[in-house]
Amino acid sequence: MKEKTQHLVIFEEDNLVISVWKDYFSANYELSFLNFNTQTKTIKKYINKRTIFICNKNVNNDVIVQLKENQILYLIDSEKFSEHNNFITNQIKFFEKPLYIKYLETEISNSLNSKYFKKNEKIKIKNYVLYPFAKKLSSENDKEHILLTDKEVSILIKLNGNNSIGKNDLLTDVWGYNSGIKTSTVETHMHRLRKKLTKFSNSSIKIITNKNGYSIK
Repeated sequence: MKEKTQHLVIFEEDNLVISVWKDYFSANYELSFLNFNTQTKTIKKYINKRTIFICNKNVNNDVIVQLKENQILYLIDSEKFSEHNNFITNQIKFFEKPLYIKYLETEISNSLNSKYFKKNEKIKIKNYVLYPFAKKLSSENDKEHILLTDKEVSILIKLNGNNSIGKNDLLTDVWGYNSGIKTSTVETHMHRLRKKLTKFSNSSIKIITNKNGYSIK
């Protein structure tokens, strides 16, 4: 039997939602469920390197403050995003409903592998350096840099080292959408990312479109 080395602590009181979590995650993760008014003393015993906390809008701000510096924290509802502005760090990631649970599982896996959130992680892309945790792309001499969103970081990581990535693959891997869905999400994000890349003085890094999708040149 596979050892469950990773612990997910989920703030949830709806029995139906709890059953979904158990059905989908219990085979690979140790699960604990806390109610929204759980006392600080109880929460503290779960804080360690093996724990990822899953919260939603019903978790009060005091809990967010307590956890934000200690763990990677996933908020699965962003309807009250503005109320959490003071608590945003690189360890907090927001998900808007409807939530694609397979996408959330992928993001949890990414966290465990430290692919996107490792503080000292550096990824070389052409003559630039991507810092996923800091969400920035810098010139090789570090004299210039641009700030990125989570999605832009994921796009660059996905494109790096690949000859070409199609729109459907990006929708599935970056956004967790069904590949058959009709949306301009990819095009919109690509337009914004391309615009940011032009801010480098030599503009030697570009995202191009070809018959197979997108690639970095």
